[in-house]
Amino acid sequence: MTSRPADVLDLLSRQERALVTAVSEPPGRDPEPESLHCARLRLRNIVEKYSEELKRARLGAGSARVDRRVAELKNKLEILTRAHEACRKQLAAIGTPE
Repeated sequence: MTSRPADVLDLLSRQERALVTAVSEPPGRDPEPESLHCARLRLRNIVEKYSEELKRARLGAGSARVDRRVAELKNKLEILTRAHEACRKQLAAIGTPE
């Protein structure tokens, strides 16, 4: 992973970054279960997309360019997986089933 969390967030698209930030730093009020549920589903889909992309990239690993892409995908996947888990924990804390 890169040295600073902000560096990793820079790897994400604007929409992904906004979603991760919203889940990781919820506002002072209680989060709405519907919003969290939607965020969890979006994050799960994004994680699955990057997991598949990482599998394909690893098949072509060996060149410096592909190896950089694999590292970038691993970093993206790590931060998005953490955000997904944070969202799941928030849903569990408010007693909302997945």
